[in-house]
Amino acid sequence: MLNWKHTAAVAQLVVAPDCGSGCRGFKSHQPPQNFYSIFKHLHAIDKFVAIICSQSYDVGMPDINLYRRHSEDCKGAKRGRLHTKCNCPVWCDGRVDGKRVHHSMKTKDWDRAERRMLSSFDPGAPAAHRKLLSDAIDEYLADCKVRNVKDSTITSYKNGLNALKTFCEANGAKYADEVTLAVLTAFRATRKGRDGETTMKPSTLRKELENHRAFSRFCLDREWMKVNAAEKMKAPRDTRMPTLPFTNEEITAILAACDQIKNNYEASAARARLRNRAFLLLMIYSGLRISDCALLRRDSVSKSGRLTLRTAKTGETVTLTLHQDAVDALKALPVESTEYFFWSGKGKWESCAGSLRRSGDAVFKLAGIKGHPHMFRDTFSVGLLNQGTSMRTVQLLLGHSSIQTTEKHYAPFDRGTQVILDAAVSKLDFGLGLAKKRVKNRVRDPKRNVISLSA
Repeated sequence: MLNWKHTAAVAQLVVAPDCGSGCRGFKSHQPPQNFYSIFKHLHAIDKFVAIICSQSYDVGMPDINLYRRHSEDCKGAKRGRLHTKCNCPVWCDGRVDGKRVHHSMKTKDWDRAERRMLSSFDPGAPAAHRKLLSDAIDEYLADCKVRNVKDSTITSYKNGLNALKTFCEANGAKYADEVTLAVLTAFRATRKGRDGETTMKPSTLRKELENHRAFSRFCLDREWMKVNAAEKMKAPRDTRMPTLPFTNEEITAILAACDQIKNNYEASAARARLRNRAFLLLMIYSGLRISDCALLRRDSVSKSGRLTLRTAKTGETVTLTLHQDAVDALKALPVESTEYFFWSGKGKWESCAGSLRRSGDAVFKLAGIKGHPHMFRDTFSVGLLNQGTSMRTVQLLLGHSSIQTTEKHYAPFDRGTQVILDAAVSKLDFGLGLAKKRVKNRVRDPKRNVISLSA
């Protein structure tokens, strides 16, 4: 028995004008070129034709035709697409779901090209070999969770990819392989900031592009996409100024503001003063992220002040010796949990991180200084670089998984690199001293009205 690939084509070729079943015949008086090769198997299509005539079955084949793209030296090139008895590459041309399909079949064998075309445009199962974009996104996020990616990072992936899915579905692209370079470019042009009106910041667009590249690689490895279109996109330029650290005067003012916290309940105010002072000293002397401070365990800090932990964002291990001021501030904290310094261990730790962030903002406002707690991490990094610490060492202390991340934020403050650059520039000498000396001895020639330099 023939499979659907042959019988579906035969269903559109059969002419039965008097059967009363509404069968469609040839669209023209000349049958397609593959008509005779299909009808070699007439003994196997009797049952199929009977079903079509009795049920008026409409197969609905895509309107795709094969042709040979002739080379200049092909003898049948003058006949164009009508000539197929040569060894030129086979191409396909037509429309599927209202979209034009025109590409090479990657072969010169006509029968092989037919098989590839029929397997690519199967009307009985159009999505059998293609992945819906929504399904691809779900599997990618599930894989991220299995790889133990941070929940906040997965949420960021989900928000960006769901926005892409909504845009693609609104523009008729529902499969993963339909996310082309043109689609991604148009999608990026529509991205807006949190207010829904202003254009999204270049730094956010760059991060979103990185996420799309990772997702496209995931799909490409599973053959759901033919190319990684996101890799071909250029990241927008980020014109932001380098991160600036706090000055010593600002740090003194911020720590002094911690002691000025007041409210209607003195016990609560005293607790807030101790927590904020310990939190800010920990950040400035360790360079930890706010999330790592919230999750800091009591057994992570030894009696001698040795800090050892695995960062929540990258999973990198950080080991350093805390300043004695930070150690004393941590010891002075009220014991609300036997396991953590700041988090009670109840509820979500993200709530604790948010509380620390808001408390830090309140202290900055009280000190009259514009900034945010994460700038203490920047102050820690720049302070090390100004002392001549290598970029590699700073990377390890910050817990960055790649040194490129450290260089992206703190390269302008690398003292070692700056010394090399200054030494290179100081060697420049274009002979300006000699030129000035010779210019003093210049003589004007009144006849020629020119200036000549004397020896």
